[in-house]
Amino acid sequence: MKKKITITGALILCALAVLAQSNAKLNTSDNLMQLIAYFLPYLCLMLIVVLFFYVLLFEKRQNERHKRLKESIKDVESTANSLAQSQYSHSLNADSSRALNNLKNQIADMRMEMRMLNPTPKAQHIERSAVPVREPEPMPTAALAPVLSPQPQEAPPVEEMFYLSTPNSEGSFNVNSAQPNFRPGASIYLFKKTSPDKAIFKIDERETSIKLALQYSDKNIDPVCESANAYYMNAKKVRTPPGNEGVAELLDDKWIVTKKAKIYYE
Repeated sequence: MKKKITITGALILCALAVLAQSNAKLNTSDNLMQLIAYFLPYLCLMLIVVLFFYVLLFEKRQNERHKRLKESIKDVESTANSLAQSQYSHSLNADSSRALNNLKNQIADMRMEMRMLNPTPKAQHIERSAVPVREPEPMPTAALAPVLSPQPQEAPPVEEMFYLSTPNSEGSFNVNSAQPNFRPGASIYLFKKTSPDKAIFKIDERETSIKLALQYSDKNIDPVCESANAYYMNAKKVRTPPGNEGVAELLDDKWIVTKKAKIYYE
């Protein structure tokens, strides 16, 4: 908008200069009009040059600001994704959850600021190359496809995880025994909620958990796990391949196992 106004003003001044020069030719006796007609074109030319450099400087500052915002968004997204991915092996405490939510808010604020800047074509090219944009679907020739604005990327939602120890003999776990953090010498199973009343579970892969499970395999493993190979006394590891986790449903004060986890002794 500023560029259009300044160029229009310059053209108007140039037109006035031409009219003034014409009037000066018709009224040669008017020295003042001759003087104005002589200098006005040069003043207009100087004004156009100043406005041209001002527009170039303004575009350069806009592009630099967009570049800084893009780099900041990448850094914050990388930190948020690293924090979210670490939850599968280590449960998030309250401080980590708050930190992840703060990072999400920072990403949303920076993307909103980028959209409010109304970037130049160069800045738009930089933003499109850094942020995936959903392309509009083909529409009939009679209708125009709507223009879709870039959607801000969000970090994956934090999944609730907790730990449980020895299962009950009928194949269940007591809800009140759940711990949000790993406890060496007590925690055996790692649970991850898939919905408010469902969760998948497996034997935690830490050495202390496996050693505790193998001490009394008939009580700690057999009620909720299914062995894919024969158990032997010198086993050092108990592995659950991805996709072979057990499934449990929350019923009153117990997690009832509806599908046993498949394990391999190694």
